[in-house]
Parts: sequence; C-alpha cells; structure tokens
Amino acid sequence: RSVNQGDSWSQVFRNPQVNIQVMEKRAGFKSIVFAPSNSNIVYAGMELERNQIDQGLAVRNNTPGFGVYKSSDGGITWQPANDATSAIENINMLAVNPQDADTVYAATLQHGILKSIDGGKSWQQVNKGLTVSDVRSITIDPRNPQLLYAGVENGGIFVSTDGGSNWQASGNGMEPQSAIHSIVIDPTNSKIIYAGDIQSGVFRSDDGGKLWVRINNGLRTRAVQTMAISA
Repeated sequence: RSVNQGDSWSQVFRNPQVNIQVMEKRAGFKSIVFAPSNSNIVYAGMELERNQIDQGLAVRNNTPGFGVYKSSDGGITWQPANDATSAIENINMLAVNPQDADTVYAATLQHGILKSIDGGKSWQQVNKGLTVSDVRSITIDPRNPQLLYAGVENGGIFVSTDGGSNWQASGNGMEPQSAIHSIVIDPTNSKIIYAGDIQSGVFRSDDGGKLWVRINNGLRTRAVQTMAISA
C-alpha cells in the first residue's frame, strides 16, 4: 500500500497461515478493486501462479484457490470474504457495484461468475446463459449497475441486463473463440465499449455490445491482456 503516489510502499497483507499456503501453491492477488461508492472498502481476488493457469494445469486438476479478501479500512488490514463456495476459487477479476459497496462480482477460472450482495459473506453462482466456465473479465456499466459485460476464454463476450441473473452471448463481429481478458466502458458514453482479445487485439462497439469492429491499426502486438480508458 502506498499513500504518496508510489514513492514508498508498506506491506499490508501479513496473515502468516495464508502466506505459507501461498508460497506452497504459488498463488497471488490477481485483482484489486476499490468500491466506487466507498473508498474504505477494497476487494482482492487470489489466483494460482500464472504458468499453471496458462498451461491448463489448474483447470485440468481442478486445483483450489484462495478466493476473495476484503479490507474495510482502505487496504490497511485484510480478512477473508468467503463462504464455502468462494473460498476455493481462483479469481480472475472482481467488479463492485458502483452504487453499493456490498454487491461484488467475481469472475472465476473454473466456475463462472459468483455474486455477493452482503460484502463477501455469502456468494452464489450466476451463470445462467454462460457457455464457458472460465471467465476472464467482468465490467459493470457505471450508469446502470444492472448492466454487466463478461469476457470468457475461447467464447467471446456475454451481457447481462439484470444484475447477472441471466446472460446472453453478445459477440457479433468477433471470432467465436475470442478470449476476452479486458473490457472497458467509455465513461462519457456507455454505449461505447472496448474489448481486449489475447488472440485478435482490440474490438470496439458503438451500440452497447451488439456489434463489434476490430481496431488494430498500429497495434504491433495483438495479445491484449488489459486496457484502461481516461476519465
């Protein structure tokens, strides 16, 4: 944690038992997100070592992860935010409802999308309509918390208009096996969305995900893992 723009850092995750397990299984934090409505609330998701994921070892062996952790004091102290369902998950990405710090979504490596409405005390799978269980990215529309986009491994992109209860494929214009690892929404126009594919580069939609167009002019490397858009 840094409070001076990165000039210096202090360690804030010191749970000895977890650290021992992490060293044995070579896991780390893959996703860290602040709750937009409360900067004291921070969620972090753990995942196994990247090499194990990329080689498919975790998927084939169904290797358990360490789930979600939460801080209620701006990242100074951390506690597990899991139930029996989430505690063994490998977390690819987290997203917090922009209006409600207790509503959080977890994109997992093996079991689709999990949702909590009580700040991580309990979780439920919200996978109705998803065709791939390895979800690599999830994004919430900042103006409409019921509208979500999820990117999956070798399956394109899905959209939910009811807070994750139901999902529909929304990859028209993409290859059917697109691996979407990053999704960002234009903060000035939520109809404009960008999707990063680790195989084909960047796609853009101007109609809320109905149609996607590849935009790679000048992009030398097409394996896009993450993107950011200026506010």
